[in-house]
Amino acid sequence: MSALQTLSHYDIQMHPVALKILSILHFLRKEGFSIIFCWVPSHVGISGNEIADSIAKFASTFLTQDIPYSDVKKSFVSHLHTTWQNNWDLQMNNKLHFVKPFIDMWPILPIRELDVKLTRLRIGHTRFTHKHLIFGERTPVCPTCHTDFSVTHILIECPSFKSHREYHFNSQSLTLQDLVEISNYPADNYIIYSDSLSVIQALSSLHRHSHPLAFSILDLHDRLVCKGFSILLCWVPSHVGISGNEIADIAAKNASAVLDNSTPLKDFKHYINLALHSRWENRWNSQSMNKPHSIKPVVTPWPILTNRKADTIVTRLRVGHTRYTHRHLLMGEQAPMCTQCNCI
Repeated sequence: MSALQTLSHYDIQMHPVALKILSILHFLRKEGFSIIFCWVPSHVGISGNEIADSIAKFASTFLTQDIPYSDVKKSFVSHLHTTWQNNWDLQMNNKLHFVKPFIDMWPILPIRELDVKLTRLRIGHTRFTHKHLIFGERTPVCPTCHTDFSVTHILIECPSFKSHREYHFNSQSLTLQDLVEISNYPADNYIIYSDSLSVIQALSSLHRHSHPLAFSILDLHDRLVCKGFSILLCWVPSHVGISGNEIADIAAKNASAVLDNSTPLKDFKHYINLALHSRWENRWNSQSMNKPHSIKPVVTPWPILTNRKADTIVTRLRVGHTRYTHRHLLMGEQAPMCTQCNCI
């Protein structure tokens, strides 16, 4: 699956092997070949699948491909990360290890700046609550509760900040303590099966522009893990028409019906883009007598050249309009003649 996704998203910085495959594919298409890539789930243990894997591995032994720098770097980074994690796992008596047992960023906040802030809140060390240790001042005391200020006291306990909780969470009774009380089920090992591969991939490749629902899901996952739960997400192919699958789909839809989530802007944008693209394509299809339409019947870039600049160049070549052959129309000059063939 990852190989096909890489080939479908051309980039000059993509893996050298992928670039070589695209080059060969482009050459074969010019020779008249029609090649379609199709993904099928792996079936380990099936004889036909094992034979195909053996043949593929045998064919690759004849390739003399240098190891790309990106692969070497990835191997080094993975090794260093493992060594770092192993050393950190030995610090069982360290308070910080209890707060953050893994060296990766918190799943909900992969951005470094936000990760630092969240870590400081979880360990309870902030400038407001601990700067007295640096400047030799007295410990700050809450004037309402007459107790030392702490992150827990400010965010959860102190009644003076109740209005702030109501403002940020739109509830009169909600406190941050309620947010971490997710489930009354006993902590155990759970597996969540989903037939949406795109959702699982989105959860495993989180970035700052990810869908808000992905952040919410990982937030719940992170808090459940902190409570001792072990949750594994597993993808299964969709089986339409099978009774068990239909029951699971209905249960999932019923569960989502009680969620009060606003529609993110990116969903509106995606829908509007699809609608505009469809209207654009329909209007272009009505131009059947237009010469460029016969050359490029779709409004999307050429499949092999998703880069805008390269797509523009190849489009001009296909329609036959270039600066050299058509500049005379702009400059009021005579059409350039071929000195060998005596034609335009």
